[in-house]
Amino acid sequence: MFPNLLSHLNHLRDDKRIRFIEQEVNGKYFTIVSYMIADTDLWKLPFANECRGITFENDTGKCVCAPFEKFFNLNENDWTQESIVKNWGLPSHVFDKRDGSMVTPVLVNDNIVFKTKKSFYSDVAKLANETAKKMEEVLTVSYELLSEGLTPIFEFTHPEAEIVLNYGNE
Repeated sequence: MFPNLLSHLNHLRDDKRIRFIEQEVNGKYFTIVSYMIADTDLWKLPFANECRGITFENDTGKCVCAPFEKFFNLNENDWTQESIVKNWGLPSHVFDKRDGSMVTPVLVNDNIVFKTKKSFYSDVAKLANETAKKMEEVLTVSYELLSEGLTPIFEFTHPEAEIVLNYGNE
């Protein structure tokens, strides 16, 4: 089961490791749910692993943005031990490591608005929205996927928002 309604996460409201962040965007109100402190016991709670920026429209309580759930490194815990991970050693894809910021779009009044894990208004979210205005293909694909009830997820890298690596001027 997936927490497709905000009420599915009510049991986490008093947990200090989880934050429910309400924000207004262009006249609509949303609640973003994100973990703030990660520990092994947190992941034992129902739906806690989904609290990585999952976003709900306040009027309906429906999920409008479902980023990747919390994921773990190989051997980080009991269920990610190399001995039990299927097909370990048989990669299907290999990509360059790019440390950026996860951004996800939300459809607000028929417009695409990007957000980070915790905010529509962080410096990175603002920069992602400015950058996306120049990338029609990203906006078109985002709109199409959101219209189908899917959440596109992007790793945003920008010279003005370096996380670890210097990406140059583009």
